[in-house]
Amino acid sequence: MTIEDRRLGLAGPEVEPVRTRRVACVLVKTVVNRRPYFLFEWDREAAQYQLIGGRIQEDEKPETAAAHELTEEVAVEPGRRLESGRQFEIHALDWNRSPPLHWTGVSRTVGALTRYEVWTYGVLLKVDQLMLREHCRWLSIDEMLHGKTESGRRTGDPVLYEMINAHLVGGLAAVPNSIGSEDIPSFQDSSELARDGRTSVFIGHGRSSAWRKLAEHLRDRHGYHVVTYESEQQAGYTTTDLLRHLIDRAAFAILVHTAEDEQAGGGLRARQNVVHETGLFQGRLGFTKAIIVRQRGCDAFSNLAGLHELHYTDDIREAFGDIVAAVQRELGSQR
Repeated sequence: MTIEDRRLGLAGPEVEPVRTRRVACVLVKTVVNRRPYFLFEWDREAAQYQLIGGRIQEDEKPETAAAHELTEEVAVEPGRRLESGRQFEIHALDWNRSPPLHWTGVSRTVGALTRYEVWTYGVLLKVDQLMLREHCRWLSIDEMLHGKTESGRRTGDPVLYEMINAHLVGGLAAVPNSIGSEDIPSFQDSSELARDGRTSVFIGHGRSSAWRKLAEHLRDRHGYHVVTYESEQQAGYTTTDLLRHLIDRAAFAILVHTAEDEQAGGGLRARQNVVHETGLFQGRLGFTKAIIVRQRGCDAFSNLAGLHELHYTDDIREAFGDIVAAVQRELGSQR
């Protein structure tokens, strides 16, 4: 608990804030098995999930800010953002008091006690399929009001969500649906993943079984959801389709380069499929979220020169500490 948390706890909501902020947020809602879920984004600096939204700039209309934040986080396909009007409509919600809501809380980004003017909107998405950024997750109303996901990650300040729930006519459950769950890949493929706020870690590998030890360690000891080429249903799908699907699900990728393929001039290199996956995942996630774990004795490719790698000699467990540190740096701890 910070000093500002203590000050708020002692003085209550009438305490004098350090600063004020106008923010807009969007309640993107879907329903799965008659249970409502709302779209959240992970804020690394604040180390918590937050509703889709952000600060309203000076002279900016709240609904304009809400639309801008929505287009930053969702898309109809990679590289193609939503278009306001044609593909989505921001709309007002039914309140039992005039908006905006006023809420005082501690900013988890800067640690300052802040007085927020909160403008909250609904949205109708007019698309056949919705693609999410890798750090976005669907959370239940219970997770919002309890302040934590089922896996223990912060979901923001429940006081704000309680206020929204209390002042919306019918509460959060009555917010109009934004999109059907059948149009969201994460709900089609893994409702457990979408519900508990965990993130997926992809492991690319060759024939060596070293990756299995790593997958078990990340899953059983650290609570990460691990996906691999083998974990997917392959019947009726091409390799390209499966890789595209895995890239869409992964928030982090570990490419294990083991010394397997003999080269004409001598030396051993990683399997070509792993090299291909390395380029795909680093292109999508960036170099800090798609790391190479290379076995010593496995030749490095020229186009990987200068990139940071983790190494091990005979047993991949030698690199477990560095691998977990890299994953936690980007995704946070799951336990």
